[in-house]
Amino acid sequence: MADYGKMMVCPACGMRDLDLQSYASLLVLRSHVGLFTLECPSCQAKVTSIQAIPTELDATVSEAAKKLNAGMGCPRSH
Repeated sequence: MADYGKMMVCPACGMRDLDLQSYASLLVLRSHVGLFTLECPSCQAKVTSIQAIPTELDATVSEAAKKLNAGMGCPRSH
């Protein structure tokens, strides 16, 4: 059963099964919000949307930030 809290809808063809975990790119805007870009498997349209980052991606996002010494992976100076 699909978790529709982790899905996007393609505005070009209406396909509803665009899984956020299959993103082409992700720009983290806040700790749990990101700008996702996916490619629709039905019509190949590039779909971009601001969505909540699924908890399953937390480790991946944190690891990428640490490698770049950016955002959530960077200790803040006071």
